[in-house]
Amino acid sequence: MGVAPEFFDHKVAHYVRDSCWDWPLLRNFLSSKACGYLATTRPPNPKEGDDFPTWKLIVDGTFSIKSAYLQCVTSDLVHHVNPEVSKVAPETVMHVLRDCEFIRTIWDAYISEKNPNWCHFHSVGLDQWLVLSFVEQVSKVEILGVNIQNCVEANICWIPPLAGYAKLNVDGSLYNDSGSTGCGTLGLLYGLELASSLGMDRVIIELDSKTAITLVEGQYPITHHCYSLVIRRIRSLLLQQYHVVIRHVFREANRSADFLVNLGHSYSFDVHYFLTPPIAMLSVSREDNWGVSLPRFISIM
Repeated sequence: MGVAPEFFDHKVAHYVRDSCWDWPLLRNFLSSKACGYLATTRPPNPKEGDDFPTWKLIVDGTFSIKSAYLQCVTSDLVHHVNPEVSKVAPETVMHVLRDCEFIRTIWDAYISEKNPNWCHFHSVGLDQWLVLSFVEQVSKVEILGVNIQNCVEANICWIPPLAGYAKLNVDGSLYNDSGSTGCGTLGLLYGLELASSLGMDRVIIELDSKTAITLVEGQYPITHHCYSLVIRRIRSLLLQQYHVVIRHVFREANRSADFLVNLGHSYSFDVHYFLTPPIAMLSVSREDNWGVSLPRFISIM
């Protein structure tokens, strides 16, 4: 989908209307997938500070040469067949990892020809190689035994808030390759703004994204993080609340939020508020109120 010449000189702010993205205008030249990515980002707002560069390959958004080289190498080797690097054979994944003369000498130093897997290792294709590796790992019963011994089965359910508290459940949605963390932090921001407008000063926040919690609680610097404006706004709202509890929950305890997120994928990209739960959600909300639990294996390590 191309961009008409008359749009070339437009600034990002041109596509914002009433502090929201102008979706009818953006859909003229953006695909649905691109709009999905954009929906996880707040529109520009002069009140939220100046623009700044960000580097998405690092958690805190700060550029590093190491990550840039790693991105170049992995992108070229995994997604492209480049015969210019090697004059003998195309630079496929298997050639780089196993079949190149230099790489082969390294493998031969670790894998003896007497090894029963030597023939398979040097002859099968990438898919078969991965399958054989997976089967070998699964066949190691002692590894599976350790994993099972380190897990316990627990019944997980949604727990009502304490008396005098409101509960805000947030789900980080991953849909059509859109950013899970972006959706989670935006959902938290809109939820906090709603709670603030309703005068709620005692709030329990539950998220199923540990990454979002880490960012919100300030465990990483966010100066150059791609969601730093959203995170700063969240932190500001948290300081305005008198009593706020943030904790991680498993998705089994977050079913209503998960349902609303999935329902939202069928709506427009604007923010939607419901005065009453959607009819399709009633069964899930009833089960939450009744304390219906779902089993889950939890690591005790």
